[in-house]
Amino acid sequence: MDKGSLKWSQFENYVASLYASLDYAVTRDLVIGGQQIDVLIEKHMQGIGSIKSMVECKFRSSKSVSNQEVFDTISAFQVLRHDQQIDRCIIISNRPFSHQSQQAAERDHRVHLLTIEQLEDSLFRAYPVDADTHYM
Repeated sequence: MDKGSLKWSQFENYVASLYASLDYAVTRDLVIGGQQIDVLIEKHMQGIGSIKSMVECKFRSSKSVSNQEVFDTISAFQVLRHDQQIDRCIIISNRPFSHQSQQAAERDHRVHLLTIEQLEDSLFRAYPVDADTHYM
């Protein structure tokens, strides 16, 4: 798929389809606790139980994802984590993340910033994206 020609809704659909292809239960475009979530994924892991993650898709035609966008998503995640038992927050973009946004995400090990290429690698190549990223 040529990701350069995607529109934001197609990007969200593509991200959701990647997780669905690996047997995640996927729900798109829902509101939980007053917060709109692009994609909610859930998978039962034997010995661990159900893992539920909110996935925010940041589609940009140019520029990187800003630290304010990441802070806003992290704030929503922190509220939902306590109220709705969401375990992780994954922010996926077709563009790089700013240095400041990466620093913001590093404060919480449950928050992961991934480009779409990193997501594809972590899902289909069976190795972590980097030393700090665990298998998705």
